[in-house]
Amino acid sequence: MKIGLETQRVVSFTKRVHSIEAWCKQCGKQREMIHPEEAAARAGVSLREIYRQVEAHELHFIETHEGWILICPSSVAQGQAFH
Repeated sequence: MKIGLETQRVVSFTKRVHSIEAWCKQCGKQREMIHPEEAAARAGVSLREIYRQVEAHELHFIETHEGWILICPSSVAQGQAFH
């Protein structure tokens, strides 16, 4: 007996959002939200640490309609999550 399996994958490429002007609920201000990689570079921590802080809601962030996480740079600058 032979069983065959065929799969098909659709890959969609879109331009990655690096920053966007958006309302930060926690700050109560319009901010230029940044990509997690930029936040990690500014904070001097790993990208994983940034995502850990996002998951713990210790950084201000939004999620775009495309599913990108963007972070408020003021929460990174304050260093509130990196004591």
